[in-house]
Amino acid sequence: MRIIARLSVTLRLIRTSLFPADGIGIQVTRTSPSSSRALLPASLFACCANPRQFADSTGEFDLFVPGAFMPAAPFVLFRLKRWGFSGCRVEVEGGGLRLVARR
Repeated sequence: MRIIARLSVTLRLIRTSLFPADGIGIQVTRTSPSSSRALLPASLFACCANPRQFADSTGEFDLFVPGAFMPAAPFVLFRLKRWGFSGCRVEVEGGGLRLVARR
C-alpha cells in the first residue's frame, strides 16, 4: 500500500474516532491467519460509530485496520474507552493496526 493511501487511512481513522458518524453498509471480513477481522476503509465510520457491534458474544473486540499508522492509536483507544471497553491495546502488525479490547 502506498504511503499516501496509508496516510489517508490513518487520517480517516483519527477523524472518525474523534467525530463518529452513523455507518451504513458494514463490510467486515475474516482474515485467514488469525481470529481478528480485517476492517475495510469504507467501514471505519461504522466501527467508530458503534464499536460494540464488532465485539463477539464473549465481549472480545479484535479488529485489524490495514494501512493505518501508529499515530491513530491514542484516538482509537479514546473511542474504545468511551464505549466502555477495557483492556484496550493497539499493536502495529502486518502493515496496519490491530485493535484488541474486551467488555
